[in-house]
Amino acid sequence: GMVDVGGQRATASRAVHVGDAMTVVRGEERFELIVRGLSDTRGPAPVAQALYEESVESKERRAAERATRAAERAGYKAPETKPDKRARRLIRALGDIDAL
Repeated sequence: GMVDVGGQRATASRAVHVGDAMTVVRGEERFELIVRGLSDTRGPAPVAQALYEESVESKERRAAERATRAAERAGYKAPETKPDKRARRLIRALGDIDAL
């Protein structure tokens, strides 16, 4: 994903300090984090999760976006079978609609 530290793009060599504001984009989700601590060595996930804190606004925004995506998917119903030869031709013709 993409990581910004203090509004600037982060690289692997960028130094991070306690109190830095980070923005992490992973897929469609955007996390706004504040660094609360640093560790010299890589450790287990629960220890790493204690080193940062997500802002309340970020949590609320992600929950609202997740609910919106779930509502959009709720109306979709996958077809029961694969398209047959005629249906495939119709689908292909939709792609060439400008040529008509």
